[in-house]
Amino acid sequence: MKLESYNLAFAELRLGNRDQARKLLNECREQSGPSFVPYLAIGAAALAVADGDHPLAARMIGVADSAFAVAGEGPGADDAAELAKAHTAAVEALGEDKFADYRADGALWELDAVFAA
Repeated sequence: MKLESYNLAFAELRLGNRDQARKLLNECREQSGPSFVPYLAIGAAALAVADGDHPLAARMIGVADSAFAVAGEGPGADDAAELAKAHTAAVEALGEDKFADYRADGALWELDAVFAA
């Protein structure tokens, strides 16, 4: 169910249904453990871009990068593409320097604080 909710959240985002995507990501978060944090951060970054909150998107990219590094893995092709889209949008909106600052900030966030944002 967790992976299904995650994939459906991206489908809803593509359709412009941000509230439904947010609901699905929250369901996913409730069903997930620490190993799914990087994926939830990718979803949160995509949602933040859709909401126009580019500082949060950059922070969530930092969370994802940090969580993947801790896990010793990287995103699959689809997730890497979503991460790249969020990265491009955030850099375009913020500029490289501000993006880097927000991304670095997100990389330091405690896991409990990630989805309270």
